[in-house]
Amino acid sequence: MALTRRLDPERPVVDNDGWEHTDVSDIIAIHDYTPTSQELLERYAETLKTGVLPQHSWGKWSIRYFAHGSQHRGQPVILSEVGGLLSLPDAPPDKWDPLYNIYAYCRSEEELLEKYQDLMQGIAQLHFVEGFCYTQLTDIELEINGLLTYDRRPKIEPERIVEIHHRLFAELMRADMQV
Repeated sequence: MALTRRLDPERPVVDNDGWEHTDVSDIIAIHDYTPTSQELLERYAETLKTGVLPQHSWGKWSIRYFAHGSQHRGQPVILSEVGGLLSLPDAPPDKWDPLYNIYAYCRSEEELLEKYQDLMQGIAQLHFVEGFCYTQLTDIELEINGLLTYDRRPKIEPERIVEIHHRLFAELMRADMQV
């Protein structure tokens, strides 16, 4: 990281995307696949009150967000991986990938849209978050959790996603443009 800073001192450096950040990171990038707005707001209730981030990642793994002795020093917080809403495969449950025991899933386009909208409503209320990245854009061989299929067909009409974002994030986008 020191070499990166010497070569390009103007560019922000992220030490480890998702967890185990050190004090040299310019951005705190968090992977959080909390599936609903209610659970997301519960998870970050203390952060919304005090600004103190949770110590550990979401879910079963419980990976520390900060390496031993490091802490959040006011760097921007980005949810660099959120969502991951899996589409149910056309197979019996005993043939499902183990990921279906970890991530949320949906049965239809409408359910995907409802869950996506709900998640975005939660993210929109996390005022300490500077940005987010829905993971993932397209399905891949091992994970069918994209907003597009493997062959790049939308699972949800893109206009509906745009409408959700405009409704929930337009005020934030206008504020950013005025800075």
